[in-house]
Amino acid sequence: MRVPLPPTLLTRISNMDRDRRNINGVYEKGDVIKRPGVVTTNYNYANHQGALGMQGFLVTVYDDTLDVFDYVPMPPPIYIGDLVGGYYAMVNNPSTSPGPGDPYWSASPAGTDRWRGFWYGSASSGAAATSPESPNYMVGDEAASAAAAAKVWVEKVIGANLAGVAVLDSDSSYSPDVVSATFTFNSFPTHTYPAGFAPSGYIEMSVNGKNAFLSSPYPGGWPSGVDWTGPTTFSDYVGQVRKRRSTTSFTLTSTGTSAKIVSASLYGAYQHIEITGCDQAEYNGLFYAKTTLDPTYPWLTAAEWFFTLSGTPAASPATGASKRLYYYGAL
Repeated sequence: MRVPLPPTLLTRISNMDRDRRNINGVYEKGDVIKRPGVVTTNYNYANHQGALGMQGFLVTVYDDTLDVFDYVPMPPPIYIGDLVGGYYAMVNNPSTSPGPGDPYWSASPAGTDRWRGFWYGSASSGAAATSPESPNYMVGDEAASAAAAAKVWVEKVIGANLAGVAVLDSDSSYSPDVVSATFTFNSFPTHTYPAGFAPSGYIEMSVNGKNAFLSSPYPGGWPSGVDWTGPTTFSDYVGQVRKRRSTTSFTLTSTGTSAKIVSASLYGAYQHIEITGCDQAEYNGLFYAKTTLDPTYPWLTAAEWFFTLSGTPAASPATGASKRLYYYGAL
């Protein structure tokens, strides 16, 4: 590319920002500075034909410098069931290359069943809440095998919470203090799956953990009052793999965009659910849902899970002859 400049800076009047004196310049601070432009380049078109034909490139001009930046596209997404290098993906966008002995890849095609990992670890009974709740209430990515669900849960959920997870216990024997537990992950990303008696679906890791009463008592002490000092190193079940199932037995109501679902099939503090078949479109879709804890007795909280809709449905409860709830239940 060549941007011409006038051969001489002449003007018929003394005003330097007029006429040919400034045909290709910018008048600035009492002088003329040349507009950005180039007269020569070392750009080799042949070396960039692939970029031009397949990807494109970005050209920048500053003063007498021409820079060409190849555009390198993101690799195409890989979805569950895609055949790559002779192996089928068991999770979306696996972080490893295809090969044997890796739960992310299988020599056999992916089936229709799906699994996800959920938080399991607690102080002594069950987890009423965790802090933090990210990502996605500590629910793992979907996978086409239980082993792949365990691995991607450890990789992404535990990997995002290596600073530690605090857990509020649902045990009712310590009212009003309530037991809390703290976990950091001594063996990340090494884990054992399956651990325990089948079909438990437990994910086991070496952790640095401690059980303690909240100080001050719940709810004021949660989560700021948990105790991270003097942990003990031990192996514990920190996650559980659950299988995707479905039911038509549930009730679904809403107030504005806040929805509540109740079903005997659901359990645990956090859920990943899919709802289909409702006459009101706002109820249909994929959602992460959580329980709301009682301010005094968190273990007495009703089996209700709450989530946010994209809009306000025209009716509550939800209607629809073919309503169906997809959820993740015990193996």
